[in-house]
Amino acid sequence: MNRAEALEKLREFLDRVRAGEDEQLAGLIEARDQVLDRYQRTFSDEHLPNLTREEFRSFLSIKNNHHWTGLQRSGGVITTDMRALRAALTLLLDESRPLSERLDQLRPPSGGGLIDRLGPATLTPILMVRYPEKYAVYNNTLVTALRALNLWPDIARSAPFSERYAKVNELVLGIAEELGVDLWTLDALWWRARRLTSKQRDELRRLIENTWDFGEEFTLAEIYEFEDEFRRLYPENQRVQAKLRQLLQELRDDGIIRFLSRGTYQRVQPGPDLNLRELEVLRERFLERLPGFETFDPPRGTYRYWERAYKDELRQRVKTELLPLLVDPPDAKRILETVRSIAHPVFLDTRLGRLKVT
Repeated sequence: MNRAEALEKLREFLDRVRAGEDEQLAGLIEARDQVLDRYQRTFSDEHLPNLTREEFRSFLSIKNNHHWTGLQRSGGVITTDMRALRAALTLLLDESRPLSERLDQLRPPSGGGLIDRLGPATLTPILMVRYPEKYAVYNNTLVTALRALNLWPDIARSAPFSERYAKVNELVLGIAEELGVDLWTLDALWWRARRLTSKQRDELRRLIENTWDFGEEFTLAEIYEFEDEFRRLYPENQRVQAKLRQLLQELRDDGIIRFLSRGTYQRVQPGPDLNLRELEVLRERFLERLPGFETFDPPRGTYRYWERAYKDELRQRVKTELLPLLVDPPDAKRILETVRSIAHPVFLDTRLGRLKVT
């Protein structure tokens, strides 16, 4: 796919929105003014010195930002020291300094970060909200979409984040100009573009389903045995192993496989067909309705024990505590179905975070 073909594909997504054929994407785009109005005030120079933990964490919620999922998972860690967070955000939004200097200080080339868990996927949405005509969002959705469109720029893997962001931001600004859309709208279009890898993902899924039964485990090394076949099917891809790892992540997100440990996976029965945004909303409702859960990382070697324990407890608590509180029966039914399908490990591990009943 060349640049012209990639832009035409993005125009097709946009035409579907304008024709009323993609209501979900239209909803993301229409939320622009509401989100910008609220959070431009939250992250204004005047308000930053008084920014509260609750205000910052509200931005991380998909219910409020209407655009980015998963940000709230790191909210507790990021807001541990609010004085340091306010200083970091003041630095991030200080346009009197070159952006590269600000990002190098927030995300040092040597590694780590000024604030733990305050990474690109959180920093750049704040930049976009404050300066919506100047800065694009840099997250996994964008990276996957640009790669699927064959638009990913030539960036050294060892390059600091400031350099990577500068190149990607320049590219995205150019695409937005050619399409005649704002950055917020283009950021929504990435949700559709990221799925253009579906043919390769479906091919890997077929190979996995033809090789392993439900419940069987397999390794990354065994997946690499498909490398020659993928190289034959997709000769334009020069980094087949990296592509296979990316496709495994997508299959994990789709509930086709689960991650057990480094380089080890398991084929599972797919759960209900819930899209990412629905899962995030259900996750937040779940945590709001079921107090007594906390983030938990099982001790090494005991993951499966804890997994079985909290799945059993989760099933019972969902039936007795969550379902009676939900007003919308379809939501209740879908949550229960999700839990019943072995508590859908992708829903638990990826969407809910690792949870243990206290």
